[in-house]
Amino acid sequence: MNTVAYTMNALEIGKFLTDLVGVEIKCAAAPKPDSGTMQVCAEYVNDEGEVGGGIFMDVAAAARLGAAFTRIPMGGADDAIKAGELPANLAENLYEVLNIAVNLLPESRNQRLVLSRVVYKSDALEAFAAQSGDVCGTFQLDVQRYGKGALVVASK
Repeated sequence: MNTVAYTMNALEIGKFLTDLVGVEIKCAAAPKPDSGTMQVCAEYVNDEGEVGGGIFMDVAAAARLGAAFTRIPMGGADDAIKAGELPANLAENLYEVLNIAVNLLPESRNQRLVLSRVVYKSDALEAFAAQSGDVCGTFQLDVQRYGKGALVVASK
């Protein structure tokens, strides 16, 4: 997987997610995480059904964003992280966040992309890379009162 130029910086991503979720989210550039830890993949497709990009995150980021979106107590996020998977309520909340997060993808400025599905598997980033996907940015999120997690934005 290659790394390509990405127009949004960490501050812009943090502001976007803060405005979306409603709690302060600090975002910082981070080294590329081990792809096996990126267990949540939001897949975005164009009008022809072709994959145009993806947002990948570890379970920690997924649980914390899902919980913060509707102010579920942080213990719910911590339990999901310990279990290594999201319960239905956090998964539904995360889906809503990821649906709007299409705006983080560079392709969304040139073509219409929509959230196709959210996949939970440990090799999601490798599978995307195998289809000629490129990493646009790797970030660490710090969700106020909830904690940290990893996020990767990738494009086709």
